[in-house]
Amino acid sequence: MRLINTNFNATVGINSLILAGATFGLFNPIATAVLHNGTTIGLLANSMKGVKNRRKNKFKGMTVDR
Repeated sequence: MRLINTNFNATVGINSLILAGATFGLFNPIATAVLHNGTTIGLLANSMKGVKNRRKNKFKGMTVDR
């Protein structure tokens, strides 16, 4: 749950700064879109650290952690 809260707060904070910068003319619309989507994708990738990759081994009937 801590990772979710950290990533959510980071997303809100970073995207708010990007949108404020765009509002005051620091970024053009293309740069704003790239920064906004880039940070969102980056934080989603960071969220994947908390996901375990589990698959069932169909030959032995056991679960394998990767």
